[in-house]
Amino acid sequence: MTEACGRHAQHCVTSSAGRSAEATSAKIGDVETANDTRKSAKTDLEEAKARHAAALQAETAECASGVGEKCKSKRQTTRDRRADVDAAEAKLREAPPERVANGGTKHAAAVFSIIVRATPDDIERALDLLEPFVKALFLEIATLVFLGIGLGHQRHAQPV
Repeated sequence: MTEACGRHAQHCVTSSAGRSAEATSAKIGDVETANDTRKSAKTDLEEAKARHAAALQAETAECASGVGEKCKSKRQTTRDRRADVDAAEAKLREAPPERVANGGTKHAAAVFSIIVRATPDDIERALDLLEPFVKALFLEIATLVFLGIGLGHQRHAQPV
């Protein structure tokens, strides 16, 4: 009976830890996707500003001698490039804010690095690997303890 319970607990801890690790991985993926979206929007804005500056410089050079057909064309290009900048700024405003993936683990690793002689990166890797198992194991033990507490009570007759 004890061996069967041990196998059951091992299976529960292992499968629970696996699900927890998958959930954490999915959350990290969502954060990275959001950060990539924001980074792409920033890059688009920088490129749009550079194109606008180049168009403005070309317009200034062309229109210095007077307003002709080429000058009008350069001005239209400058307006188009300004519209591109405005669109890129709107895209950046709509992008989600930059977030830190797994910030709690990073913070814990930094704190533990004060206590333990290891780099925060090494501690973070260890925490990433161990946390799902520790959490699942704690919950398994807590279930058994509280089940024992719940079933361990007997009613005693009170003397009147």
